[in-house]
Amino acid sequence: MERNKIDNKYKWNLEDLYPDIDSYNKDIDRLGKLVTEFIEYKEKILESDKTLLEVLLKEEQIEMITNRLYVYINMKLHEDTRVSKYQELAGNLDIILSLVNEKTSFFIPELLSSDYSLIKEYINKNKELERFEFLLEMIFNEKDHILSKEIEEVLSRSGNVMSIPDNVFSNLNDADLVFDTIKDENGKKIELTKGNYHIFSSSKNRPVRKKAFHTLYKKYKELNNTFAGLLNSNLQVSTFLTKTRKYPSPLNLYLDSNKIDTSIYYDLVDTVNKNISKMHKYIKLKKEYLGLKNMHMYDMAVKLSDKNDKEYTYEEAKELVLKALHPLGDTYIKDLTNAFNNKWVDVYENTGKRSGAYSWGCYNAHPYVLLNYQSKYQDVSTLAHEMGHAMHRYYSNLNQDYFYSDNAIFVAEIASTVNEMLLNFYMLNKIDDKEEKKNIINEMLDDIKNTIFRQTMFAEFELDIHNMCYNGEALSGEKLNNLYLDLVKKYHKGITVDEDIKYEWSRIPHFYTPFYVYQYATGLSIALTIAKKISAGDKDMLEKYLTFLKSGSNDYPTKLVEKMGINIKEAVNSALSTFEELIDEYKKL
Repeated sequence: MERNKIDNKYKWNLEDLYPDIDSYNKDIDRLGKLVTEFIEYKEKILESDKTLLEVLLKEEQIEMITNRLYVYINMKLHEDTRVSKYQELAGNLDIILSLVNEKTSFFIPELLSSDYSLIKEYINKNKELERFEFLLEMIFNEKDHILSKEIEEVLSRSGNVMSIPDNVFSNLNDADLVFDTIKDENGKKIELTKGNYHIFSSSKNRPVRKKAFHTLYKKYKELNNTFAGLLNSNLQVSTFLTKTRKYPSPLNLYLDSNKIDTSIYYDLVDTVNKNISKMHKYIKLKKEYLGLKNMHMYDMAVKLSDKNDKEYTYEEAKELVLKALHPLGDTYIKDLTNAFNNKWVDVYENTGKRSGAYSWGCYNAHPYVLLNYQSKYQDVSTLAHEMGHAMHRYYSNLNQDYFYSDNAIFVAEIASTVNEMLLNFYMLNKIDDKEEKKNIINEMLDDIKNTIFRQTMFAEFELDIHNMCYNGEALSGEKLNNLYLDLVKKYHKGITVDEDIKYEWSRIPHFYTPFYVYQYATGLSIALTIAKKISAGDKDMLEKYLTFLKSGSNDYPTKLVEKMGINIKEAVNSALSTFEELIDEYKKL
């Protein structure tokens, strides 16, 4: 469906960011003036506490504008990625922001040319600098990895080049890739899209889901070398940055800045591998209840039970989410209602629209949510999930200064998944029908399977390929395919692993944001602990959690989790135990 055929009430209102392109262009001009003023501080920023404060305030203004520009123009592009106007504007902005980074890149090296004791002296002398204290501490944590002004300028200049693999992947995967038509359950020919693939993959009609599976991966197989080249290019960027900034490994490059110990990553992989028999137990359950003698990869998304499997209008989905999140308090529900009523959400799929779902935003403006809503319970859950992100960002923006308003990726998935789990708990308590209860438990099992087991499998793959590239090993499409296939087989014992699944890595956009996916697994584990306690009426946990939502990044991510009294490794083990309990509960029902 073309976008102009969708009712405006189901589209987000980006005019809250910029009423028109003229306003957007005015901010680009304003940005240019600010950068010119910023450059005047070169070799002067440490002259006094006053100059340090002035340059930090100027940097804050520059970042707020660049963030707003970037979010706006890319969300306009995501409405329909085929529109050349926004492709060009987004491309031009990338060039502008690369120049901004180049011109302002002197700041960090010049700042780090001093000793931190001088910074502390300035902070003690000037109270207005106190709000920047944690920011300055985080910058000085990276001192060993910040290079000379000249090299930092070159690295800033190359930022646009380094983002090419991700940009090309997005254009290829979202705009250019067109799949063949398949026949649905009624024999009607329908074009397969990434948006409707999950509906076909969970079809009760086995030939339909089999056809969808092979039709999807046929295209990725045809472009195997292209996708391998893109991913390999992104790995080369990671290796270049790791070696240039003198980190011991690519994993350290992406974790150290937030003081996330690499042991958290390795503990996750180790814990999941030690509990992988629970995944195999789930596969055995699915095979038994589906009555399949020989289960294939294209059977994995089929529900264990789909009797009374309801569909939900978007209006019904909103109501369910509001009721389910009632334990979070009246203020949260009032703010969430306001979000629904004021067009924060872009609801339905249209031709050319970015696939999947996300929440995104900038400072001094409300966040937004992109969906491709398909009316299943999974879509209701996705709405709850993305609104969790949005409310987290909303409260962080309200309660933190700009530099601490963004949520570190490590904690970003917690708020979203708390909402998902509260929805599941609400549904289980509300529903009397045994078959519907089974459906919800099925959803919970799939959530944990997809978020802990699947994302940890991705994390293993990602760790391996980054290390291989870092150690100088060439990564062909065939090598990537075989590595991925071996992991799939390890995680899916008791199933026929279809050869086409080895191309699945090609379509995972998160691999272009290195070492992101493991945080889905840790985030769900932490969120499950929080949601269980809040559902049980634990007021202390509720208070700590609401404080967490307002904290943004005013402390290191793992510290924010610890403040809620949660041990991460214990949370992962607990989540995997819950997974097995749900399997047993399903059997009882």
